[in-house]
Amino acid sequence: MSKESERPAQSKNEHRITSLEIAEISGKNHKDLLRSIRSQEVAWNKINGRSFALVEYEDSKGEKRPMYDLSKEECLYVVAKFNDEVRAKLVMRWMDLEAGIANTPLQIYPHEKPLFQTLEKYLVMGDVVSVAKETGVTPNHVSTVRHGRRRSQKVMAALMKRAAHNKHNNIVPGYDNKFVQLAMEFFEPQQTSLA
Repeated sequence: MSKESERPAQSKNEHRITSLEIAEISGKNHKDLLRSIRSQEVAWNKINGRSFALVEYEDSKGEKRPMYDLSKEECLYVVAKFNDEVRAKLVMRWMDLEAGIANTPLQIYPHEKPLFQTLEKYLVMGDVVSVAKETGVTPNHVSTVRHGRRRSQKVMAALMKRAAHNKHNNIVPGYDNKFVQLAMEFFEPQQTSLA
């Protein structure tokens, strides 16, 4: 098994997706997804003579775990057995990747701006990697959420928790209760008026 840093060479136009991201999008347990991918890999290898790229990531305990790093074709082959909704989500994700949307910021709504400002101010070096380990996603995934290029409530909650911890413990200056209130408001459903 190769290390994540030893991923297959990519052409400038080739995007890839990990089994961790597929698991998050599909709501499947990553361990079960790995088992499914392994069983599908036999036929894939028989048809085109290539195996899927198996790489490693560090989990929240600091232990090395396997994950697949898949091209578009490999991903679409793997998810062909998934239900219609999951396949649609993954097709949309590939369309976003190919259109460059993954590298451009999403529209940030007015109530979200203070959150991104807080993250910018209170996260310190190493927090992205720590949150990735805690949430079971890649550091790149966490970084795209942090910078407003992707939405993930699970990752944003972990980032806000980390920022609150840093602020409260004076890892960065300026703790106050207003920050805690802002973080709590983010996770309460927004009420909209029809008037």
